[in-house]
Amino acid sequence: MPFKIIHNKQSAYLTVQVEGVINQEEFVKILDAIVGSNEYPENINVIYDLSNMSFEKISSDFLYTLSLLAENYSKQRSGAKTALVCPADLQFGTAREWDAYTDHIPVDKTVVRTMGEAIKWMGNTD
Repeated sequence: MPFKIIHNKQSAYLTVQVEGVINQEEFVKILDAIVGSNEYPENINVIYDLSNMSFEKISSDFLYTLSLLAENYSKQRSGAKTALVCPADLQFGTAREWDAYTDHIPVDKTVVRTMGEAIKWMGNTD
C-alpha cells in the first residue's frame, strides 16, 4: 500500500493519501512518519484521504488492532485533529466502525465524505 504525506505549511496540516490495501506494518509506517518527523510537529492535524484505499478485506479484528496502535500513538498526538475522508459507502461505514473502537482516545477525530468537509472541520479555509 503506497502512501504519500503532503504538508500544507500555510494551513498547518498534513494530508496522507493512501492507496490500495493497508496492513498493520504500513499503518505503523504512516504513524512513525508523522510523529517522528523533524519537518512538522508530531501533533499536527492530519487528513487521511482514503478515497483510493481498498476496504474489501478489512475485518473488525483488524480495525480493533488499528485502534490499539492509534491509542499508543495518541499520547504523542495530543491536541491534534484527525479526519478520515471516505467517499464510498463501504469506506465510510468501515471508518465509522474504527471511529467507534477509538472513541476513548483523546484525539479529536471525524469521518467525512469529502476533502472540503475535512478542511472545513479542521477550521481551515483553503
